[in-house]
Amino acid sequence: MKSINQLQMDKMEQLARQRYYRKLSEFLRLELPDEVESMTDDELCIFIINQEARASRLDILSQASVAQYICLALVYGEDFVEKPDVRNLFAETSEFSSEDKLDFLFDAIEEEDASSVDDDDLDIIED
Repeated sequence: MKSINQLQMDKMEQLARQRYYRKLSEFLRLELPDEVESMTDDELCIFIINQEARASRLDILSQASVAQYICLALVYGEDFVEKPDVRNLFAETSEFSSEDKLDFLFDAIEEEDASSVDDDDLDIIED
């Protein structure tokens, strides 16, 4: 019986990550064209990698949650997590995971967005 060596495992992981970045880039270009139109493919990939690292520091690890985080970073700025309300949400200790908190934030923004005429009125992200 043949086994997969570490080099093969590393190569498979690298290919999977490249595919993930490519699919996420395609999704972002489709869903948020205005926010990414000025970025080259390489710049968008670097943005994704950097934001993925920032999300992981908040214990946001699943691909779906990382994608949500990246969407928020594109729409509200890379430092959106430094806004007081958002920082407090992630800093508070509770029974909710960081990914649950991100879902709450995303839902709150969608609710405010649905009731707002303009994105500048979003209180939860604004200082």
